[in-house]
Amino acid sequence: MKKIGLLCLALIIALGTMGAGFAWWTDPLFVNGTVNTGTVAVELSKRVDWDWDTEGGTVYADISSISTEIVGKTLKVTISNAYPSIHYYALFDIHCTGTIPVDVKEPVLTSSDLPAGATLELVQSDGAGIPITPEVWPEELWHNNQAWFRIHVHLDDTAAQGGTYTFKYTFGVEQYNAS
Repeated sequence: MKKIGLLCLALIIALGTMGAGFAWWTDPLFVNGTVNTGTVAVELSKRVDWDWDTEGGTVYADISSISTEIVGKTLKVTISNAYPSIHYYALFDIHCTGTIPVDVKEPVLTSSDLPAGATLELVQSDGAGIPITPEVWPEELWHNNQAWFRIHVHLDDTAAQGGTYTFKYTFGVEQYNAS
């Protein structure tokens, strides 16, 4: 009888220990921490602006001008002292300054007061302003990489002598693996 009592006592102790162990392992476990994934950031940089007025190979005096201003991801272009039948160019780049790669979406013309007969062209280019064909949208940029763009504006004979014209392009980006 003594053996059965000891066996029952050992069985009760074993079951109690198993129950305590089970209860201990099924309690919720909370872990607090911080995960740093990096940053998504791009910047626009102006490179050069110029105008071109030729007739029969003769370059005329530099009377008119084009200038660009960058505010965030918006490029504002201003043509001053314009006149008919002239070409304007602006070269700029967008570069990834964050640690996460980005997709650059096709820029959107958000405002323009160019005359009806003007042509406006924005193309991807190499660093010298030569257009890249075929264009690829979206442009994928990794950390410290850049994409070049060239704007070409031609004012036809309907442009006002001495006029001032402005237009804006806005660039959109999103995290590379989100698209």
